[in-house]
Amino acid sequence: MLAELGLFDIIFSGHAHYFSQDQAFKQVYGQGNRLGLLSQGFALGGAVCWVRLTVNVEEQSITDHTTGVRLLDHSCEENVAIGAMVTNWKSQYMKALRLDEVLGQCAEHLPLPDPETEPYAVNSTLHLALQEAVQQEFFHQVEHTMQIVAAMRETLVITNRYSAAIPLKAGPVTRYDLMQLIRYNGKMQLVELSSSFLAAIVNRNSLFVGMADFLYIRGVVYGISGSKGIALPNEPLTRDQIKAGALECSQPRVFGEDVDKEKWYWAIIDVYALDTLLVDVPERQTGVRNAVATKLCYRDLVEGFLRRGGKLKSVMRQL
Repeated sequence: MLAELGLFDIIFSGHAHYFSQDQAFKQVYGQGNRLGLLSQGFALGGAVCWVRLTVNVEEQSITDHTTGVRLLDHSCEENVAIGAMVTNWKSQYMKALRLDEVLGQCAEHLPLPDPETEPYAVNSTLHLALQEAVQQEFFHQVEHTMQIVAAMRETLVITNRYSAAIPLKAGPVTRYDLMQLIRYNGKMQLVELSSSFLAAIVNRNSLFVGMADFLYIRGVVYGISGSKGIALPNEPLTRDQIKAGALECSQPRVFGEDVDKEKWYWAIIDVYALDTLLVDVPERQTGVRNAVATKLCYRDLVEGFLRRGGKLKSVMRQL
């Protein structure tokens, strides 16, 4: 959109879902026929897009350009000058954003599920610890602006798999640690979910086990098995097998009790999960009520919890 408005000549993207050496930059013509170049983005520095420009200094315009992309693999030689430049940028970045500031403490090592030994894990020690912090801080911040009814004290928290990117070690948690841990500071919303919609969310998870769109649900316990009673194989299933329906979920229990078909359940849920990942689930159409829109975001809530003296710790044994 920025390029279409003619506001930028070059935009170096930070994210993309494709790779092409033939078209490193997408060409977008904006107002006044101004050409904008939009690069591909690569996670974790997998490649670098480059552009060389021919500039008319007098007219302050770009007259020509060439573009390309370079994969960063073992064949790339280390460039000391670029390394020093990046180190200097990082130093300035750390200082400006106070990334070395200690926000709070992690009481114990909080791992992610091991993909080799726990390929069908439906709960995560780390995600549950973060969700517990989110639940406590959410109600702390809204208690002066809304009435907190007793039923809200047992609130589900629903986030996707990428709401925690790396394991968290015991000890001080800095702002840098938190930003590395929680890459997406998504908005959180308080809603009531019908029992049928909650069951549909659980069943949907059978198609996304081990994938980004799998949803971790604090307060809900269930198991994963092979579909139609087939035993789980010793080797992890492929993505295609899972998407084809090779797995199924057992009947969930909510805070230790069977799902009540007549009951509505309060949940704090990532807006992206509710409005994008779950938008096509049929039960969603009539399965959401009493939505409370807030400006509270996931990473900010965890930071607030830590600043108030809360410690991130395992709550798996409470399930």
